[in-house]
Amino acid sequence: YLVLVKNDVLFRTTRGGGRFLTPYTDVLDDAGEAVALVDRAGATVDRVVFSALAPWPTTAAGTGPSLELIDVASDHLAPASWAPSLMAGGTPGARNSVTP
Repeated sequence: YLVLVKNDVLFRTTRGGGRFLTPYTDVLDDAGEAVALVDRAGATVDRVVFSALAPWPTTAAGTGPSLELIDVASDHLAPASWAPSLMAGGTPGARNSVTP
């Protein structure tokens, strides 16, 4: 599990650590955008284009819960492959709260 964090000290203090990338200095657009994970060689490892509009889970938009991938074997570009977290604050560094 991988988390993008702006403040690693705050993250470690409140969440205890885990696998994370820091500092994440950008801001995700609450209305939706493309997010890509790339390896050191610059090759795209995974990519998703999320939205705050249906058929994406609309409860996760803005100040709602984080989105979680339901099944890693699913199509990551499909809105049905994602669900709002069942845990307040999400599950950073741990297994997702939503399972297939």
